[in-house]
This record gives sequence, C-alpha cells and structure tokens, in this order.
Amino acid sequence: MKGLRISFQLVAGIGLSLFFASSHAQESRIATQSVRCAAIFSVLSEAAANEPKYQTRFKTAETIFSELFVKEYRDKKDGATLDEAHRRRDLVLKELRDTYANRRAYIIEETVLCGAWGEGFLVQGENYSYVPVIPKVIPQNVRADYEARGSTAFAAWVLK
Repeated sequence: MKGLRISFQLVAGIGLSLFFASSHAQESRIATQSVRCAAIFSVLSEAAANEPKYQTRFKTAETIFSELFVKEYRDKKDGATLDEAHRRRDLVLKELRDTYANRRAYIIEETVLCGAWGEGFLVQGENYSYVPVIPKVIPQNVRADYEARGSTAFAAWVLK
C-alpha cells in the first residue's frame, strides 16, 4: 500500500509539472522575457523621477517591451492585449518585490540583461524595425550603468 501511495504521488507530481510546462511552452522566451523587462523598466522609470531624460527613456523601453509581449503572445494565443501585458507585468513586480531580499544579485543581473536588450531597441529610434536578440554578451559600460541604476532603483523601490 505504501508503495502504491508513493507511485500515485510521483505520477501526480509528474502530471502537474507536465501540465504547467505545457501551458508555459506556448509562450515564447521573447514573450516571457519581454514582460519581465517591462516590469524592470517600470521600476527604473519610477526611480528616475528626478531625471526626465532617463525617465522618458525608461518609460519608452517599458512600453516597447509591453507591446512586444502582446505581439509575441498573440502569435501563440488569440486575444492578447496591453491589459494582459500590464497584468503580467504587475505579477512580475510582485514576484520581484517578494524575492528581492533573497535574490538581489539575480534581479540586478536581470536588470543588466534587460538594459542591454532595451538599448538595442532604443537606438533604433521611435519606431523600431527589428527585434534584437536577447544579448549574451553585454558591453562593460552598459553593464556598469544598469548595475548601478538597478541597485539604487530596486533598493529604494522595495522599501517604498
């Protein structure tokens, strides 16, 4: 009987993991990362309230990533809207706030990644013509800038 219970729990666990994996498998890596970057840029934008140039730049990046999420997600699921992107962004923001104390270094590294990816969009001007690849190599000046901004922004945002 005990062996049967373990087997049932194992099968149930595998079944649940397959269910959740299949629901996320429909979402591309670009869609997933773009909504996370939208959340990160919303924090950066809020922190740059005293720097209008940067606040505008970060708000633009947040908008680009929200729109990219809708485009990528719509390819996989009909009916994706900006409201869905904002709802998902808010869930990511909650996750970031809840896990910041234990995952600070990871969050700052993701901020660097999003910053570098965002720069690839922003250098194209108002209307980007292509989606840059998610960067694997990040220039040192971009890394230093987004590490500093991310550290300051998230530390203040979490305390707020």
